[in-house]
Amino acid sequence: MATFTGKEYKVAVGLHTSNLGVATVAGTMYYMRLDSVNDIDWSGGDNNAQLERTGQRVMRPTDYLTAYDDDNAAGGTYSWAWDNYVPENEALFQALMTSVTEQADTTANYTINGNQATNSYADAAANSYDLALQIINPDAAKGRYMYSSIVDSMTLSWDVGTNGGKLTTSGSMFSGYRPIQYDNSGITVDATAAASGGWDQNIFEMDAITIGGNAVICKAFSLTVSNPVSRVGHKVITEASPGSAAVLYGQPDGYARGGQITVEGSMTVKYDSNTRALIDNWLKGTSTAVVFADHASIGSSTCFLMVHTAKLTGYTKDYGGDDGIFIEIPFIGTAEAAAEMVSFRIS
Repeated sequence: MATFTGKEYKVAVGLHTSNLGVATVAGTMYYMRLDSVNDIDWSGGDNNAQLERTGQRVMRPTDYLTAYDDDNAAGGTYSWAWDNYVPENEALFQALMTSVTEQADTTANYTINGNQATNSYADAAANSYDLALQIINPDAAKGRYMYSSIVDSMTLSWDVGTNGGKLTTSGSMFSGYRPIQYDNSGITVDATAAASGGWDQNIFEMDAITIGGNAVICKAFSLTVSNPVSRVGHKVITEASPGSAAVLYGQPDGYARGGQITVEGSMTVKYDSNTRALIDNWLKGTSTAVVFADHASIGSSTCFLMVHTAKLTGYTKDYGGDDGIFIEIPFIGTAEAAAEMVSFRIS
């Protein structure tokens, strides 16, 4: 029997250009180059119950009730997480951003506003925000395909001591459709997904970093956007390729995105005359703009993240470093009416 190692697995991701719930592989797939690969989390699809009955002291096999069936029963939710991904291909990165922000135009700024709409995605309807995920298995018959997947949380971070200061991401994807296990021997992935560095700035090039309009010296910055999604209802669908055609019960009638969108982040900055007063902003709950950019003029920046009315939620001073005293300042995003909570450009 073969022995497989983690280094043999690959992950491919791309926008799922088929309609929601249509399992056919469509659109361009890109390799997501990871140092380790997680499997899909199937636990949300585990619809079972243990029913203890009278007249016995030991559970019987018939006391374990489950809705799962290899042939035609689905139901539940599924997720997949990644960590320590340094984006090399801009098209893949923008696909991830499109999904978490629900904005398809990658040529302009991404924004999340205070009046962000509640959205619903209908089964079998066109959708611009769902992704296809393929885990390419060295045991080719056991490939994974998780389709109509939504990025519900994504973290962007820069740190002088991590990955050469490059943008590093982590996040998670959600799907209400049961993943397919199939033969991945014939998968096609876009060859341009090799390294294409230079489009994203590292932290050493970010020379316009401010808190409350005051310049700060920053050695770490991170921002997490969470935009939850839920499956809605149940229906019968016919699953097509890459698996064999099958009638599946318990698939979603669609998705709803109506939960609270949150933006949380943290900056580690040098303790000086521009940062010592930030403890008052935290204690008083003062709205404070947080800007992480490569150019003082946001309109001229190719890489910036701005939380317009952030609330500082802490102030932790580190006395131990040889490079001076730094403070870590966590924050959350807020927005007034239709104003912007957060805006990005990474291109």
